[in-house]
Amino acid sequence: MPPLLHYYLFPAAIDVLLLRLAEPIGHKLRQCLERFGLIGESDAICETRQAITRVADLDLPVLLRGESGTGKELVARAIHEHGQRRDGPFVAVNLSAITPTLAAAELFGTTKGAFTGAVARRGFFRAADGGTLFLDEVGECPADVQAMLLRALETSEFYPVGSHAPQRANVRLVAATDSDLEAKTRLGTFKEPLLHRLAAYEIWLAPLRERREDVGRLFVHFARQAPLERGSAQLEPSSEITASWLPASLGARLCRYYWPGNIRQLRNFVQQLVIDSQGAPQLVMSPRLEKLLTEAAADARENDQKETDSFLERPRLAAELTELDLQHALEESRWDIAAAARRLGISRPSLYERIRRSQSLRTSKDLEESEIEKAIADAGGDVDRAAALLRVSARGLKRRLGG
Repeated sequence: MPPLLHYYLFPAAIDVLLLRLAEPIGHKLRQCLERFGLIGESDAICETRQAITRVADLDLPVLLRGESGTGKELVARAIHEHGQRRDGPFVAVNLSAITPTLAAAELFGTTKGAFTGAVARRGFFRAADGGTLFLDEVGECPADVQAMLLRALETSEFYPVGSHAPQRANVRLVAATDSDLEAKTRLGTFKEPLLHRLAAYEIWLAPLRERREDVGRLFVHFARQAPLERGSAQLEPSSEITASWLPASLGARLCRYYWPGNIRQLRNFVQQLVIDSQGAPQLVMSPRLEKLLTEAAADARENDQKETDSFLERPRLAAELTELDLQHALEESRWDIAAAARRLGISRPSLYERIRRSQSLRTSKDLEESEIEKAIADAGGDVDRAAALLRVSARGLKRRLGG
């Protein structure tokens, strides 16, 4: 196995980021960094691995949340393959790709003649019997199908289209969405009971821009895959990926890029880069990819300037927010201060100041030791659950505990 890339230190705007490049790593460490097929060692990806470990053997629904391209189906497969149903089928369905009028028939099956041209079909629920059904883009589920889905989750029973006889299927449901389902429930387009049923356990997947320290390892992973997937597209020397092959300057540009398409976009970028560079001693940037990264750098500088220009206005905006606004943003962000500040459109210092002056809101720093001990005991030692009980950031609580 060729060495993985390890460390280069470089500045990116006002941040200093570590891109792991050149130093070989051991087999056990490599396995750790690729556990469940998830590549990286950022806090975010480690938290995702821990969540999979906790929930895989628990036969309850899981809701995966995060932007498109963050690897939700990969996480769903990991839950299935490490759970009690690993020997059963794994059936993946993208609800956004199914015509709304046919969604019920696709999920729950049909009887012959149920509608013009209909033939008897099993449907995805019965196809997943004894295993896991992964419903991607569950926020696109039509209203009539939501009621049928809720019944199937609560009773394991459903009615195929055109049938009056209930069918049963023993299915574990893992759903995924990049939608704000809470906003949809407030608008009445998504049933709140279904949301609560789907979200028996939630896993939040961070976008790539929030786990930039993983870009180097992901790059190497996809670079090694590209020759296997594309046959003749193989870089020379094929035996190793060296610092001269991937210069630190390119690594800096890759980490600085916003990656709106997340991991899926990075994978496509790397494949394009490797294929364009076949037979070359180092990577060759096509004009299209060069333009992408150049424009991204310009956009980043513009965003940094906008951030600076608007900073002085934010305290005024923060003062206009109500206590309820703050509470809703914190709840929807799982008490993550940075995420809540982005949601509110204010700076983190402004949000911290509002929390400091609040009578009902607090951070992990405000907690008494006795409160923390009781919450951890009530949560059975699970710090994430303890943080939820205390209504503070799990990351902040872990820092408070020194972990």
